[in-house]
Amino acid sequence: MFASIIDKESQSKYRNELFRNIDFGIFDSNYSLKLLIEINDESHMRADRSARDSKVKTICDEAGIPLIVFWTKYGINKAYIHNRLATYLPLIATIENEKYE
Repeated sequence: MFASIIDKESQSKYRNELFRNIDFGIFDSNYSLKLLIEINDESHMRADRSARDSKVKTICDEAGIPLIVFWTKYGINKAYIHNRLATYLPLIATIENEKYE
């Protein structure tokens, strides 16, 4: 739930959105949040879901937390997943590069 990882600055701003769930979080070994992950299916194309997704993105931006959105239409495509994660997690890109040297 957003409320467990984001500190509120006021009682009213994003009050309802902070009680929504986020799909995944990636943390380092010190339990410091590195990024959040949302997995979206075609229902996120609806206006109400799109508006909610926009609010989630704004909350993450204001909190300085990277948000990666994966779309189910790409399935379990390793290249797609790797490329999306490597953008935010340089360690993944470094490890991948070392495999090919």
